[in-house]
Amino acid sequence: MRRCIVALTLALLAIATLAPTALAQLPGEEPADTYQVNDPRVRSVVVVGDNVWIGGQFSQVQTGNGSNAAAVQNLAVLSASTGLVPGGVNPLSLGGVSGSQVWKLAAVGNTVYASGKFKLSAGGTTYANLLAFDGTTGALIGGFRPTSVKVSQAVTAGGGRVYAGGKTLVAYDAGTGAKLGGFATSSLATDPSLRGHNTPAQHRELLLAGGFLYSACQCDSLTQGGATHQTKALVRFDPVTGAHDESFTPEGAGVAATGIGLATDGTDLYLGAGGSDFVARYAADGQQDWKRDTSGSTQSVVVSGGDLIIGGHFVEIADQAGDSCGFKSSNPGTLDPNDECATRERLASYTLGGSLQSWNPSVTGKYNGVWGIALDGASVHIGGEFRKVHGVAQTNYARLGGGGSPPPPSGQTVLAELVSPSPLPVQPNREVSFTLRCPDGVDPCNGTVRLIAGGSKQTGPDDIALAPQGEATYTGVLNDTAWNKLMSKANHQISGSLKLTATGGSGTLTGTIDVQLRLV
Repeated sequence: MRRCIVALTLALLAIATLAPTALAQLPGEEPADTYQVNDPRVRSVVVVGDNVWIGGQFSQVQTGNGSNAAAVQNLAVLSASTGLVPGGVNPLSLGGVSGSQVWKLAAVGNTVYASGKFKLSAGGTTYANLLAFDGTTGALIGGFRPTSVKVSQAVTAGGGRVYAGGKTLVAYDAGTGAKLGGFATSSLATDPSLRGHNTPAQHRELLLAGGFLYSACQCDSLTQGGATHQTKALVRFDPVTGAHDESFTPEGAGVAATGIGLATDGTDLYLGAGGSDFVARYAADGQQDWKRDTSGSTQSVVVSGGDLIIGGHFVEIADQAGDSCGFKSSNPGTLDPNDECATRERLASYTLGGSLQSWNPSVTGKYNGVWGIALDGASVHIGGEFRKVHGVAQTNYARLGGGGSPPPPSGQTVLAELVSPSPLPVQPNREVSFTLRCPDGVDPCNGTVRLIAGGSKQTGPDDIALAPQGEATYTGVLNDTAWNKLMSKANHQISGSLKLTATGGSGTLTGTIDVQLRLV
């Protein structure tokens, strides 16, 4: 039986901070042929649908040979499937001050929050250091208007709140941007005597997990409510009150450790650290389950199924507990001094149990390496400071794997397959019933169905649930006056989001319509 693709609108029923989409397996080590960005760096990467949002400090999107393709300012967008600049998506210009840069991007559904050091004036309002935009179009979300925001290296959102952190941690209303007065602020500090260089006090990664707000931070102490407590690399807060959880004291970080990257598998935490340079897994009570030394900072960590992908400026990493990988310097003897570590240049993967995997893309050309990692279900996207990936020229951004439309998180366009009947008979004021199949990799397709005709809502909202590769039947009635008028015209083809070919008083679906997943 011939099958056709039907277009519907699915609206997910809850707002939540979305975890990265798991890969079926680690991708190949050679990067795809994609556009890239110029120097000096990419700090953060997130994926919304087919849009890969890239934040950092740069001014040009460039082709693979280094030719300028699009002028930007610290924020760019590429297509996850083609690697090119997508049409109709316009990134904001986030400059406006000396030394401007986007430090962190966080996506919740279709909304992307950007934090850093920048200033944007739009509609008579100035947005400084924190704003929100639509991840599908790039348009500024003007209703989110936080004020007096200090330079912020970290941002995350969930539960109707947006959290931004630099030296201090502040919470804002996700709808209006108003500072939440019931959220206790706190301030970090570092001890310059512990390290051989200046390390500014900063929240570097914020994560909502298990009913808590965690921060990977450059912090040796935290002050809140006039009381100062010793901290190290990883701290925990009440996400509603902002109260520092003094009972959470992660073990084994080391006196010089600073937290930079943070991820969760839904149960445990994975910390990427600088200072003493390592990656480690922690239980929710702060117990360190395992720790692996890295010869330079681990700056980004992402969980994908049973894999932990890490990025940083390391070149040697431990393949078992107790290995000491040293550090890279002008003296070759400082790197892997006991010849017991494995070479992995700035990008690597462990199992969640801490076993080093053979995957070895090798990111080279500049010291700092990988700052940000994002997944889209088919690919690994990396951003940072580099010149090559696996020996292939690629500046500051690269995609490993993919090359087709990936399985979508919310906010991405997908296609649901019409199983039966096919073609689908449609009549005015008559019940229409059909069966849909969930596309590969979408798990699950729960949401709300609305039939669309001529750009207006015709039916629903009605709940529907499609298990992976499962089928479900939807029934609705097309009873709109304008619809009936169109349907009464013999052989009339309706253009727009729903294409029908009418014969007498009935029609048959012949075209394709997008299935939109979005958060409401």
